[in-house]
Amino acid sequence: MKKSILILSCAFLLFGCNSPQVKLLRENETVTYDDPVATNRVQIKNNQFEPKMTQVTPGQKVTFINLDKSTHTVASDPYPKNDALPDLYSPPLYPNGKYEYSFNLYGTWGFHLEDNPSVSGKIVVE
Repeated sequence: MKKSILILSCAFLLFGCNSPQVKLLRENETVTYDDPVATNRVQIKNNQFEPKMTQVTPGQKVTFINLDKSTHTVASDPYPKNDALPDLYSPPLYPNGKYEYSFNLYGTWGFHLEDNPSVSGKIVVE
């Protein structure tokens, strides 16, 4: 009895907990997924925001991702007070670091890099 429980447990661990995988029919075939987060992603690359403007609906999160080699902090406009959305202020984002913020208020919200305020972007909440 113990042996069959152990075998069933191992089978569950090996096969029951894996995430689904897509097997491709041909080597060069590609599979795409609708990733709702991807449209709400702002990357910091080459000391710039990409995209510079993103549109979301109230309550949606925007993920800021630092793809630079240096550390950055994302803050709400206007610089230096950062008080348009005072809680939009990331911790230091090290390379590959992420910061999520839920935009709950309608409007157009500016943000910038605290270490280089001339690098800025906007989130439009409609």
